[in-house]
Amino acid sequence: MYKSLFLSIFSLFVASTLYSIEDNSDAKAFLYEVRMHKGPGTWADMQGEAVHKRRGSELKKTSIHFAIRFTPRLVFAKLLAGEKEGYTIGLFTSPDAERKVSVIPLFKETKEKPSILKYYGIRPEDLTMSFLYWDFEKELDGERVSMQSCRVFRLKSSEKKEEVTVYISEKYLFPLKVEWTRIGEKEYYRNLTVSSFKKVNGLWLIDGIVLSGPGWRTKITFDKCKAGTVNEGIIKGLFDFGPDAKE
Repeated sequence: MYKSLFLSIFSLFVASTLYSIEDNSDAKAFLYEVRMHKGPGTWADMQGEAVHKRRGSELKKTSIHFAIRFTPRLVFAKLLAGEKEGYTIGLFTSPDAERKVSVIPLFKETKEKPSILKYYGIRPEDLTMSFLYWDFEKELDGERVSMQSCRVFRLKSSEKKEEVTVYISEKYLFPLKVEWTRIGEKEYYRNLTVSSFKKVNGLWLIDGIVLSGPGWRTKITFDKCKAGTVNEGIIKGLFDFGPDAKE
């Protein structure tokens, strides 16, 4: 069977019916389809590099290793930046889950003073698209991003400190652009855009993203990508990297 799933470093979705912008209940139904990915039993392993440029500072680079596994109620991921900063990430996708996101540092140094990812403008939970589970505020007028028709949603964090504007492809049910805004401010302070994607083992993976903000820009590129379904078999040691890696 042809696998029409759209898998990325963030999440996994399939195409669905288009909806009207006029009805909030309809908008929420569309968003529900986006949140409830149709790809449990799927995995990906991606390795590459993050390149960061900040105004007045030299170019910085770090290796990135990201692995993710989808189950019906949980997305589990592991992220390693360089050799001394890493996290395990749990995104609870069940609608009745009390806690949506769990981020646990892998290194003592990370617990005491996060360095690489924070400086690069990356939050570990971003890579699982955790912001898609923020509270629905409203739907905005649709726009085109990278030649894709997108529905645009405004979502608010449970802490009521931030909002995101998310541009979701109508065809793939996947965010192509995200803008973060602090509550009470009009201008976004952080932006994410998809820069490239490719097919691996019949699955579409996003292998390039750009994060940016005032005076800084980070490009993440994954040049080593593996993906598949649990039924076909998971690669040995999918999460076996970082401080607990086996020799």
